[in-house]
Amino acid sequence: RMDNFIQGEQPIVHVLANFQGNAVYIRYEIGEQGESSRTKQGAQRALWFDIRLRDTNALAWSIATIKAIETSLAEVGILNPKVKQKLGKHGYRKNEFHVTFSSTNYQGNTALSEFPWWQLRHQLDGTCEGIAFSLPRTPFPTKVWHATAYQLSEEIHNLAGVKKFCFHPNMYQCTCTIAEAKRRQQA
Repeated sequence: RMDNFIQGEQPIVHVLANFQGNAVYIRYEIGEQGESSRTKQGAQRALWFDIRLRDTNALAWSIATIKAIETSLAEVGILNPKVKQKLGKHGYRKNEFHVTFSSTNYQGNTALSEFPWWQLRHQLDGTCEGIAFSLPRTPFPTKVWHATAYQLSEEIHNLAGVKKFCFHPNMYQCTCTIAEAKRRQQA
């Protein structure tokens, strides 16, 4: 039975863990010893989100951009952020990054529900530009660049209680979905 499970299409188990006092299921892929992992991005660490640059010119300095984004995320309270640029077909580097982290610490509070997730996303109402960073050792040392989060892991949605579209808390009565529908209608 175990061989059939390992060689099946989805040899994945979900392990119940205690994360900040909350029950969390962490995904693990089972495989043969020495076999390379086929796990999708984000599956190794339960806490992750995806971001994209708002100005693709920052990709000219991709290593500096990754380090600057990691620094900015750490400054706002994302603990141990690891940023990795996503790859497209044939190794093409995309304008998107995958961020994994261990926890949050926002103004001394480590609860995921207390972190302002909506501030990582460019909000259509203009209240937030996303993740700001600078690239001092480039031809544009004073320019402020921005990245915006566009996807949070399911664990963050469950533990933090945020909306999937705008990342505002579920309890907050925002008009983001109405504004997006109007924007799409006008386009």
